[in-house]
Amino acid sequence: MTETSRREFIQYLACVAAASSPLPATAEAFAQYYEANTPHVDRLVAVDEIFLSGTASRGFPLIFDLFKNDKMVVPYAINLFGGVVRIYFGPDQKIVAGESDIFWQMRRIGGLEFDDDEFSFRHVVGHVTYVGMDKVRRYAQFTKPQGSIVDP
Repeated sequence: MTETSRREFIQYLACVAAASSPLPATAEAFAQYYEANTPHVDRLVAVDEIFLSGTASRGFPLIFDLFKNDKMVVPYAINLFGGVVRIYFGPDQKIVAGESDIFWQMRRIGGLEFDDDEFSFRHVVGHVTYVGMDKVRRYAQFTKPQGSIVDP
């Protein structure tokens, strides 16, 4: 698919958000919302899901923070000993930002590093899903404690 303009992307997000509403004014209201809250950057994305789980063999508490433009927007903690977190941003609540402006940071509670085998980053399983201006859904799998959707 080809990329759309910022305005066409906003209209697309508004239509998706208003899909369950029978009122045409709903789509226009969402378009106005996205227009007011979407930055003017070249490559927009809409984050719609964060999934994080763990495979540790005992307690492994972890802090996960998702940032948009250096501002934390989704902070949470999880125990990677069987813990599962799925955050789904409904059609009307996506995080819309520039492609390079979405990033995450994970750290062990207590300031410990992912250094020894028992508490290594390999116990982290998860991803961020997002839709780009070409309307294609993509997955950025967590491969390191700090990353972004363009460099997972």
